Amino acid sequence: MSATPIVLSPTRSDAATAARSGCPLGAYCTCVFQKVEPVDTASVETPTAPLGEALQAEVTNLTDWGWHVVSAHPSEVALERRRGLGFCPNVLLAMATGFVWLIVWVPRARRPLFESVTLTTDAAGAVTTSPVTRTRRAR
Repeated sequence: MSATPIVLSPTRSDAATAARSGCPLGAYCTCVFQKVEPVDTASVETPTAPLGEALQAEVTNLTDWGWHVVSAHPSEVALERRRGLGFCPNVLLAMATGFVWLIVWVPRARRPLFESVTLTTDAAGAVTTSPVTRTRRAR
């Protein structure tokens, strides 16, 4: 009986994901340590009509970068994502500074930073992106 190797692979294995992650270990570290928050499907409004092609393409692009759809209408989509320093850089900073970095890390973990953006389409079908708003919320 031969041993079967276990390989941990990220959800997206392309090179662009590894380059964007910012972690020294690439996408593999992100796939293991990144906490994915479930989307509450009851709060997401379903569109009454299908989204336009340009809007759907922009939403797909942003969801590839970690944004989550909060609400969707035929001409408007609201997206949100949680921002923060990844697990690996926090652990490395904590060890390098003799765990003094925990003074910064613990409060930020309790009140994470959320970014939100709204995509809208006009009558001509052009997609307009609102400025990104940043807010800190308690868990």
